[in-house]
Amino acid sequence: MGLINPINIPPVPGHFISAGAAGGDPTVVKANPSSVKYLMASNINAAARYLKVYNKSSAPTSSDTPVHTFIIPGNTAGAGTNLAPEGGINLDKGFAFRLVTGAADNDNTAVASAEIIVNWGNSSFGIDTQE
Repeated sequence: MGLINPINIPPVPGHFISAGAAGGDPTVVKANPSSVKYLMASNINAAARYLKVYNKSSAPTSSDTPVHTFIIPGNTAGAGTNLAPEGGINLDKGFAFRLVTGAADNDNTAVASAEIIVNWGNSSFGIDTQE
């Protein structure tokens, strides 16, 4: 039996601008295994907003539990958060997110159109068995 090692592929950049859609702009970035290498989110609302990351291959809802919730500080001149977790955020089902105004896992209050910008670097990962 061999060692199991992840195979990391260089991240593919992507971006999203909030649309103010009901349910927190539910977005599926990748509907199969994925590793999020970095996230950058900016906010032009005076109040803080929240980026919720899900291990899902379909659009997340307020009844789903996020694997991570990140605060996006508020400032009308623009504020944000930058994340580059060591080793990435490995999601075996898929990479999905929502943008909402509250911290609770089940918050469903949509952010306004064009107030949040999210950028990410995402890559596939697989399993390599060495024998």
